[in-house]
Parts: sequence; structure tokens; C-alpha cells
Amino acid sequence: MSTLAVSVPQSVPKTNDTFVFPARGNERSHFSGYAEGKKALDGKVNIDGVALENWTLHDLRRTLATNLGRRQVLPHVIEHILNHKA
Repeated sequence: MSTLAVSVPQSVPKTNDTFVFPARGNERSHFSGYAEGKKALDGKVNIDGVALENWTLHDLRRTLATNLGRRQVLPHVIEHILNHKA
């Protein structure tokens, strides 16, 4: 993992909770803002005024990799940008 990715959980105060980022008021469940964040993005993502349907955040990674390849970025550099491990 990147240095930043490692530093974030280490910076969280230690608790007796099961999860590093527990759900507010429920230490048995983890925090997930995915649904709310995805819903907000769904309202903003469109092409020529037409909303995109059935897209995932992983689609953004694939699109980035495709466009970097089209720009002749070397494959090992793309893998590094996507933080893939060999």
C-alpha cells in the first residue's frame, strides 16, 4: 500500500471497536459512506446531459487505464498508478 494508505488507519485513535472506522454508534458494523457518495455522484455524472446508468467506481479505474494506454504510458507505469502489485 502507499504511504498515505498506511498512515490513515494509523492516525485513527485506538478504541476497543472491532473496526478501524466503526459505524456511528455501532462498533459491530463498519462505516460505509459508499451508498450516499455513489448516489451523489450518480446525480452529477452524465454525458451530453444524459445520466449514466449502471456504472461503478471501478469503471473509473478501467477508463483511466485505457486512456493512459492510448497516451502511450508504459504498462508498468499504469500498474503503479493503479497501485497494482506484481
